[in-house]
Amino acid sequence: MIDASLLDLFRADVAAGGGRIEEHLGALGADPAPGPRLAATARDARALSGAARLLGLTPAVRLARAIEDVAGAGARGAIPLGGAAVEALLAATSLLARVAAASAHLDGWLVQHAADVDAAVAAIAATSGVPAARLEPPAARDRAAARAPDAAPAPTERLRRGTSVLLVDDQRMIAEAIRQMLAGEAGIRLHHCADPAHALAMAAEVQPTVILQDLVMPDVDGLTLVRYFRAYRATSDVPIIALSTRDEPEVKAEAFRTGANDYVVKLPDRLELAARIRYLSKGYINQLDSQEAWAALVASQQQLEIRNRFIRQTFGRYLSDEIVESLLETPGGLDLGGETRRVTIMMTDLRGFTPLCETLEPRQVVAILNNYLGAMTDVVVRHGGTIDEFIGDAILAVFGAPIRRDDDARRAVACAVEMQATMDQVNAESAAQGLPRVEMGIGLNTGEVVVGNIGSDRRAKYGVVGRAVNLASRIESYTLGGQILAAESTIADAGDGVDLNGQMEILPKGVAAPMTIYDVGGIGAPYHRHLGLRVDEPLLALPASVAVRVLVVQGKSAHGEGEPGELVALSSRVGRIRAPRPVAPMENVRIELCDDELAGVELWGKTIAARAPAAESTFDVWFLSIPDEVRAVIERYRTSVVPPG
Repeated sequence: MIDASLLDLFRADVAAGGGRIEEHLGALGADPAPGPRLAATARDARALSGAARLLGLTPAVRLARAIEDVAGAGARGAIPLGGAAVEALLAATSLLARVAAASAHLDGWLVQHAADVDAAVAAIAATSGVPAARLEPPAARDRAAARAPDAAPAPTERLRRGTSVLLVDDQRMIAEAIRQMLAGEAGIRLHHCADPAHALAMAAEVQPTVILQDLVMPDVDGLTLVRYFRAYRATSDVPIIALSTRDEPEVKAEAFRTGANDYVVKLPDRLELAARIRYLSKGYINQLDSQEAWAALVASQQQLEIRNRFIRQTFGRYLSDEIVESLLETPGGLDLGGETRRVTIMMTDLRGFTPLCETLEPRQVVAILNNYLGAMTDVVVRHGGTIDEFIGDAILAVFGAPIRRDDDARRAVACAVEMQATMDQVNAESAAQGLPRVEMGIGLNTGEVVVGNIGSDRRAKYGVVGRAVNLASRIESYTLGGQILAAESTIADAGDGVDLNGQMEILPKGVAAPMTIYDVGGIGAPYHRHLGLRVDEPLLALPASVAVRVLVVQGKSAHGEGEPGELVALSSRVGRIRAPRPVAPMENVRIELCDDELAGVELWGKTIAARAPAAESTFDVWFLSIPDEVRAVIERYRTSVVPPG
């Protein structure tokens, strides 16, 4: 594949030179002295022939050479040019433009149009009287196609070391003289190209740091070669010293305008030539070094951006954009280590999800979790929280790390309220997939923890550890579905405007003294988000009690038969149980139904403060999840009952 920049230049040359040729030929009939026009035609055709030889475009060489030879003969008066000959020249010029347009895929074009080129050359020979053999010099086809320049290769460090000179000159005597001049110059390597048609390809191969080029050569115009050296990406910046026997200022000026960096009249002084070569070569090598350094910098920046993009994509799934940018921009932001900081910890959990999973297929469990975790993640990130980790169906999030703000606790409360409100959306999406409804409890606690990158060099995570984390988990364990419970420290830090539905005193495991936690119902400015009040339906007495067994769940353990009891009253979410030994509020319990219709069915719940009227031997249970078959039976139980009195 010929270098695209060279093809573009060739097409432009054909468009300009071919246009001039057509203009000259078209005006011959009205010109009593056509010699100058024919001479100009020959010059333009010779330039196009030379350019085509540089690119190895054999069809273009043949057409341009035929036009050059016949127009030149006509200009010298060697042959008369009639109308038929002029038409043949114009047709060849038009075909030359088609060859240039097809040069990017010339092989395929020639398969279909090779006969057109042969016919055009034959027509010129027949109409001008010039023998066809003269229009195609021997071996021209092979010489032109031998060294077509490919797309420019990347320079190699091996070839760049020291000074490499490419001499392009058809006179071997001149080449030998220059070789002897430079033979004693340490570090200068000389490469000689005797055929200018091979110059571009050879330059790509030897990668010179300086080009010495003759301006007067057969078949290829020297200035044309300079222009193509400048267009070729492999040599576009290589310094060119023009060599010529002519010393006229206008000749030198034209060489500089074309792209030469220096001009030397043959034969130069040895010391002067070596000095010019070293000076220009050094500047070019410095330029290459600068380009390499810049390319390395760009590559490094690209790698850094790839790394940062990976971190953004990875962390961005759990953190806000602002937090990710802080990690990337802070020196050592991802180093292992930690610091003590006051933060607000959020712990969430789906109530009764573990027993619910036992009734679902794995794909259904995953679908529920994806709906839930996806929606909750968006809310946490939107409020500037950091998701420390997902623990099954639980979420551990932090407000105040890695970026600390004055309103960390307030944002955590607002986030919790919005998360509870978003559960309606989560359940709607699940229902559309035929999945059961779930409810979430949220615990909030504010205190000092250690935050930072925890782990090893091979595997680490940004996280928090400390007593405040454990306490947030304990507080969450007291929640019912749809409830937010917060420690007194969180309520104090959150400031005014937090709606509280009530409070309770608890003694969590690992805590020395009782503590007060608060039931959060909403928050004021600037969030103005409030949860709807939980409306407690009245408990309705069952027409006949249902035998049950009640087991208090210790931690994650739910083993044992439990104590006997009776389910005596129901609402859609709460059941009242009569038992010899009532269970205290805020305990997690498993209730096994012993009714004939529901034998073996288990309900999971949390005991709550009994609602009046209640006998001393009873306690109330808030059901965390109710299987569909149990819900249907409950509705039947409640169709003809009366409130307990």
